[in-house]
Parts: sequence; C-alpha cells; structure tokens
Amino acid sequence: MSVDRSVTFTGIRFENPFLLSSAPPTESESNITRAFEAGWGGVVTKTIGLHPVVNVYGAKAKFMRTTPDDANVSMKKRPGAALHSSWNWELISDKTLEWWAPRIRRIKEAFPNKVLIASIMAGSGNDKELKHWQELAETAQGEGADGLELNFSCPHMDRRDMGSNIGKDQGLCSVVTEAVKEVAKVPVWCKLTPATADIVVEAAACFRGDRFIEHFSIDSADRSRDARVRDQRRRFGVEWGARRSGDPSSRARQDGIAHEGVSG
Repeated sequence: MSVDRSVTFTGIRFENPFLLSSAPPTESESNITRAFEAGWGGVVTKTIGLHPVVNVYGAKAKFMRTTPDDANVSMKKRPGAALHSSWNWELISDKTLEWWAPRIRRIKEAFPNKVLIASIMAGSGNDKELKHWQELAETAQGEGADGLELNFSCPHMDRRDMGSNIGKDQGLCSVVTEAVKEVAKVPVWCKLTPATADIVVEAAACFRGDRFIEHFSIDSADRSRDARVRDQRRRFGVEWGARRSGDPSSRARQDGIAHEGVSG
C-alpha cells in the first residue's frame, strides 16, 4: 500500500515534504530536473537577481571531513573520515532573469505536480530597487513558479544594500515585503538571516508588511546608525506609500528627498 506523504504549506501542495533549498545544487535546469526525477517534492531555485553578478572561480563548495578519533576538521580525504559539513562562498545566481524565465516555464511544464519556488533578490533604499523586486516577482510567477522566496539572508553579497543587510533591518524587511506582495499572486516566503539580535523582530516586520515599524532595538554604542536607519525608514516608507496611493500632497512633500542606501 502506498503512503500519502503529501503536505500543504502556505497553500502549496507538496507530494512529499522534501524540499531542496536554494544553493549550488539548484543553479541550473538540469540539476533541478535531476532533483525532481530523484523524487524531491520541491525545489527552490538559486537566487535570481537583476544586477550583474560575477561568481568565484574554481570550486564553489568545499566539503569538510572529520574522524571519530579527534576533533580535526579539514578538507583532506583520509581513512575513516566522514563528511562533517560543507562550505560555500559563491554569490547568487550569475545567470540572468532572461535566462531563468524560459527554464522555469519548461520545468513546470515537465513536472506540473512538483513545486518550484523562485528565490529572488534585489537591493533596497529607493523606488528603483523596489521595482526590481516587483519585476523579478512578476516574471517568475508569470512563468509558472508556485511561490516566491525573498532572499533577506545571503551574508556575503557584493553590495551592501542586499541580502542579510536587509534581513537585519526590520524596516527594510517590511517595505520590501510590502512591495512584493503588491504584485504577487502566489505565496511569498521571506528567508531571514539568523545573524541578528532577535529574528522574531524581523519576522514580525515581514508579516506586518504595510505597517510602520515603531520599535527599534537601539544599541547605545550605535545610536547614530540606528537614528539614520529610522529616519530613512520613515522617509522611504512614506514616499513608497505616497507613490502607491497617488496622493499628490504626500508626493509633493517627498520631492526634496534624496534616495540613499543603508550600508551595513
């Protein structure tokens, strides 16, 4: 007798609860196809962006090994050693949105019962970057992606207004999530960085989406930066809301505001 292993998460039905996360194994159409053929219930694509990305040369992942005899962890293969962990330092996908779009469509046509989540990333701090998030979201879902993953997690991006620097800032989490939700017709997942004081704060900001974030965790040693972030969140959030609502008076009040990114 076959066992029903299907699960439903955020309204998406998976034939089984095994999901391959966004990483080097999901960087290509052939890899994702192999994963589905092997039985994975879902795959999250390698993160897709609009800015030019040049990845590292050579091996993008190193596999660390250890033995039960000692605590030595190294990449060296030796008798009795077991896989301990892997170390990956590449950036997001170096393939363009135009490259990914037809492949998302082909994969979904070939595996209609499998779940394909598109991981996306853009910058923060101005309307242009929010439009980039929306373009990525609309293209991915238009090609058949079952859901969207917003990458607020990647810790080693080549720009300081991306990845975990968004995930460490509840204001930016809120604004970016709101912008994507405006155009999304599929479930939206926010992948947050664990490298923050209290991940619950950023998670709550993603859920609130279009609400102003009133409370900030202030470190007395870094109050100047916090004040700058709060000020940007206030100005940027008001402007984005004004542009969405079409309120001419609000928009006029923002004419003198210069856009700037928040550096980590």
